[in-house]
Amino acid sequence: MRITLKNIAKVKTADIDIKGITVIAGDNNTGKSTIGKALFSVFNGLNDIESKHVKEKYNSLVNALNKLHLYLHYEDAKYQTSVKDFDFNINKSKVINDLLSISLKAPDLERKIELVLKRNFNYESIENDESDFLRDAINEIKAILSIDINKYINFTISEQFRNEFNRQIINVFAEASGCIYVELGKQHISINVDTDNTVSISNFSWNDIKAEPIYIDNPFIIDDVFTSPFGDFSTYKNHRSNLLSQLIKNKYINQIDNIINSNKLNSIMDSINKIIPGEIDLSEGGLSYLYNQKRLDAKNLSTGIKTFAVLKRLILGGYISTKGIVILDEPEIHLHPEWQLVLAELIILLQKEFSLHILITTHSPYFLNAIEVYVAKHNINNKCKYYLSKFVEDSESVTFDDVSNEIDLIYKKLVKPLQKLENLRYRL
Repeated sequence: MRITLKNIAKVKTADIDIKGITVIAGDNNTGKSTIGKALFSVFNGLNDIESKHVKEKYNSLVNALNKLHLYLHYEDAKYQTSVKDFDFNINKSKVINDLLSISLKAPDLERKIELVLKRNFNYESIENDESDFLRDAINEIKAILSIDINKYINFTISEQFRNEFNRQIINVFAEASGCIYVELGKQHISINVDTDNTVSISNFSWNDIKAEPIYIDNPFIIDDVFTSPFGDFSTYKNHRSNLLSQLIKNKYINQIDNIINSNKLNSIMDSINKIIPGEIDLSEGGLSYLYNQKRLDAKNLSTGIKTFAVLKRLILGGYISTKGIVILDEPEIHLHPEWQLVLAELIILLQKEFSLHILITTHSPYFLNAIEVYVAKHNINNKCKYYLSKFVEDSESVTFDDVSNEIDLIYKKLVKPLQKLENLRYRL
């Protein structure tokens, strides 16, 4: 998989190959997180998009029919007419399926909708309706049915990017339009961003995306479970609200997949249980840590433990799936170098067992070295890429260099502050 960015946030240009594990290093404020945010926005916005389109259209039709049902019921009661045999709760799906089966190209679309309503509701008052309510209901249903998949995709991806980037998607210093291009084999997505931050898909050739992305940038997310307004399960939530949603509910996995995943997870859970052997349990008020028959509020875990607790909860919740997308923004923060090694091997094992696309940003030479060593230990050298972010001279923009064959360039950047201290020590 490859993602290309141009004039997005601080990124002037970036061409990033994500072929297994991709590591991005560089100075602070050099756009490393921008790559992760763009990748998350694409996959979260388009994940299972066809099913979401049908579901949201279905829900909109339910709302429209509920209003019509209540109005007609009120009218029948007011005029003491009889309500013929109709149980709306039972017949709801039939009504909606009848509506969805109507061809949008039909020249008499309004008439066909009206016939469906009269046939299914069968209230006397619908024939005697002298108000504009029925006509308004027909127009509302027509508008809902007219939202095709392309309109829905464009709106969804636009809102996803606007929410993730706080409505400042393009590089404000460049004063030029931006674009994001994602390629996976022969499938591709082109997303354009105008100077007013209007987002649109100009090219979409992709089978329905089933990979729900995971984006972790802060272990303190555990403290916000059940205390933040995470209840928005909209299609285009940002990566933090998305992570909260993943932490509070288990993803449905059929039993066959569950058995397969359990076999893959044996060595992985052995690794993670070295750090956090207890269970992460969803209880009233938030997450709890259960160990030796004692219950500890997850908020009271050490910061380092929280890093592993988040991963353990996501793994056991079923969110690690074959060829899934995992974005880890400076995961080594708050970890002792020894635990950085444990985390590095855990990441490599997850990639190896599930063929994950993993994007990592880091500032730690310990963690970078650990990634290198464990990649070699588990024989996935051919699935690892390294990039170095750098400022464009006389500019507020950054670019990214592929340094997979020159990793020493990253180490030179990371150890430069230590060298400054050594030079200062020598002069004292």
